[in-house]
Amino acid sequence: MCVTKKTKNKKFKKNKIVPYNKPVINTPLCEELLLCNKCKKLFTPDKIKIHCSECFKFYHCGVAGRCIGKECTIKTETNKHSLGYCLNCVDLKLSINCDKTNRCICKTCQNIEPFKFSKYSSNP
Repeated sequence: MCVTKKTKNKKFKKNKIVPYNKPVINTPLCEELLLCNKCKKLFTPDKIKIHCSECFKFYHCGVAGRCIGKECTIKTETNKHSLGYCLNCVDLKLSINCDKTNRCICKTCQNIEPFKFSKYSSNP
C-alpha cells in the first residue's frame, strides 16, 4: 500500500454517537405510550381517559363521556359497563353532550328513541 504525505498527515474524525437522554415523558421507557387524538400528546395508559367506541381512538381530552342509552351497555360476568365516546362522535347540539358530567348520548341511542332525549336539546 502506498501512503503519501497528504493522507499521512490527515486526521480522520469519527462521528460521535450521542444518546438522546431526555425521555418524552418521565416514565420508564419500557412502558407503553398512547397518543391522544385531540391534543396529539403522548400519555401512559392510566392517563388516557377514554377509548371511543365509535371511532376506536384514544382520548385524554375531548371526551364526551359514557352513554346513558340502554343500547350502549355491555354486560360482563359481574358488572354492566357503558360505552364511552369522544366529542367528535356525539351530537353537540344536545346540552348533555357539552356539559362536563361525564355522561353523553351517542348518535345510535339518539336515533333509536329520540323522544327520550329531547329534554337535553339546547334548542327550545
